[in-house]
Amino acid sequence: MAHLDNTTLRGRILTSGAGNARGSLTKVASQYREFIHQLMRTKSGIDDGSADNAAAATSAAATKIKTELLLHDLEIRKSILSSQAYSGNSSTYNATLSQMQSSLSSIQHDIETLTSTLIQQRQVHSRCKEYNALAKIANEQHPPIHKTKSELEQ
Repeated sequence: MAHLDNTTLRGRILTSGAGNARGSLTKVASQYREFIHQLMRTKSGIDDGSADNAAAATSAAATKIKTELLLHDLEIRKSILSSQAYSGNSSTYNATLSQMQSSLSSIQHDIETLTSTLIQQRQVHSRCKEYNALAKIANEQHPPIHKTKSELEQ
């Protein structure tokens, strides 16, 4: 199998083939049609000129179709590599999404737990304030027992 030169490869890798561009299946079919027509002209002797000219034209047509087939192969390989890259990105995305969903679920659970703890702490704080207020009132209205006993003993 013939190889493409580096300039052609570089150009094909940097650009994308579309429609009737080099390496497209349409262009391969067009080159194949031209090759078949050239063979038919050579076989029927319609070609103007000698047998050498006919052989050279047929050889040129064969070279063109080989080049187009190589370019088409390159385009297919680019498509396969692109597909593999997208597939890799997709699996990475799915793994990241799954990790984020589990992390989000864990964070939501933590928020619920902390909210519950905060409500309990607020109730405890409120009850402590209420207890201290009642204790202050009780201490102001009723003196301590040892003070009362000492006053009674006198």
